[in-house]
Amino acid sequence: MICKSFFIIIAVLYCSSAAGLNIEQKDQTMKKNILYLFAHQDDEISIIVRMSTNVKEGNDVFAVWITDGAVSGTPDVREKESRDVMEMLGIPKENLYFLGYPDMDSYRHLPEIFSDVKKIAEEIHPAEIISNAYEGGNIDHDASNFIASQVVKALKNKTIHYEFPSYNLYKGLFRVGKFLPRKGSKTLYTLLDDERIELKLKALEMYPSQADVLNVLKTHVNPAVLKRLGEPCRITPAYDYTQRPVEGTLGYEVTPRISRKFEDWQEAVGNFFSLVH
Repeated sequence: MICKSFFIIIAVLYCSSAAGLNIEQKDQTMKKNILYLFAHQDDEISIIVRMSTNVKEGNDVFAVWITDGAVSGTPDVREKESRDVMEMLGIPKENLYFLGYPDMDSYRHLPEIFSDVKKIAEEIHPAEIISNAYEGGNIDHDASNFIASQVVKALKNKTIHYEFPSYNLYKGLFRVGKFLPRKGSKTLYTLLDDERIELKLKALEMYPSQADVLNVLKTHVNPAVLKRLGEPCRITPAYDYTQRPVEGTLGYEVTPRISRKFEDWQEAVGNFFSLVH
């Protein structure tokens, strides 16, 4: 699924330049458990410096991948790639969870995914859950965001849900690494120095199943741009998941090879609420 990997990594390389806050200005003295919830093996590239920073601060970092990634590669290979990157960051293998739900069809399994992730969260008591954004670019990304939001509600504590952008369509334009506008939502940034840029670029080399795409993207890497902008994330807005994240056609409705309809997503969300709540 070249378009998915291409868009995700472009989003990493050219982050939003909108005004925001430096996430590292917050008090980092309290050590905590942090849970990352990804749709696919390689989504972590978009937020990998923040993950590394979490580890270096002494926090316990956990990561969950919802799908098997089979649409764009062999599941076992893709899992190994993510495991190798997590090992490089210093995240223990026992903190990694690969749920194996079908790529591009995770929305059909929302109750089961919720149960799996909720069980993990109840065991580790995360202070933060960080997921893909709800932006209509990829239906699995939206499932990641939805599940994270529901798990946070189920935990009934002070867990904060953050999201990071990948790609979306906005007013007919394809955008990468930029959040859909949301009134009152501030973008936070993990700043990138030379060492962190090197880490990100090294990670990009560790997904050989995406080599054809990566070899093209390498020519577009601009360390100066990465250093100036940083990695964006924000506290997840209070979405109504029965409504489109943005007006008009969504990215996953026009994705080559495998497209999905918002009405299918809407039905899946409705079924979730009827079964789980």
